[in-house]
Amino acid sequence: MATGALVTPHLGLSFGRGHAPLTWPAARQLGIDLGPVRAGMRAAVTSGTASMLASLPVPAGGKTGTAEDPSAGGEGLDSWMSAVAPINAPRVEATAFIRGQGNGHPSSEVVREALAYWLKLSG
Repeated sequence: MATGALVTPHLGLSFGRGHAPLTWPAARQLGIDLGPVRAGMRAAVTSGTASMLASLPVPAGGKTGTAEDPSAGGEGLDSWMSAVAPINAPRVEATAFIRGQGNGHPSSEVVREALAYWLKLSG
């Protein structure tokens, strides 16, 4: 997302104390201009629904959304968010989906916390 490279997703690379060395797959370029996508994701942070990411120590970009889900509790709306940081040369991506939590983008807090944690560890 936002890099132009096709990568293999990794879930839960490490948790707890200590860190194992990670082996990353080689990036594959998509060959398209992602400037407009990055600009839109950045605008969501600076003046839109992803403004919670503005508190991160690096510029981030994000996309929020809701989906109608009549089977979910609450207001029958699901909340999701995907974000990258730093936006001009993304090193990390996080996505959260929260079922039945309605408007207000509660998934934004989950993504912000995940990105803040990763950025702190990666120095």
